[in-house]
Amino acid sequence: MSIWKALENAVLITPSHQKLSVSENVSLKENELFLLKEDDLAARNYMRDLIKKTSENLYNTEHYEPYIIGLFAVGMAVARCDGRIVEEEKVEIKEFIDFVTNSELPQRYHDKIDAIKNMVFLNFNTAMSFVGQMHVDTWEVVDHLITLTIKADGIIATQEVEFYRKWKAWLASKSYDRAI
Repeated sequence: MSIWKALENAVLITPSHQKLSVSENVSLKENELFLLKEDDLAARNYMRDLIKKTSENLYNTEHYEPYIIGLFAVGMAVARCDGRIVEEEKVEIKEFIDFVTNSELPQRYHDKIDAIKNMVFLNFNTAMSFVGQMHVDTWEVVDHLITLTIKADGIIATQEVEFYRKWKAWLASKSYDRAI
């Protein structure tokens, strides 16, 4: 069962039959250890509610399309950052988008999603160009998607941890930009 299928049932955990492992050459800082949490009911419920509320608030606004397209781009960039996109990651991203949208998307969304799938240079910087078009209130959902995509295949690669660190630095720089 995938994480997003479980989320629909209010259970947001890595499947119990799958143990997360971290490459031996990856050292996680204390604030990154949340990546390894497998079952935190309060966090699951909070994220489920946040995603539903965010999606409902943005629906029928000019922010909805950049939100959906940006989330897909980020998910694909995270999945691709370790050099391969495994089936579990594809499933997570698809089910995430299905959960977030909870409805049929117009064809233009599918066209943009297909274009992202075919991007040769979809990397962190490209993903952040999409996130930069998103409303700042959606960035917590982006953070959650990054974490879930990293956990999707049960292996946390060095490149995925680096992507996560860059994301946190990007967020910090945007917080600074808004403060001045």
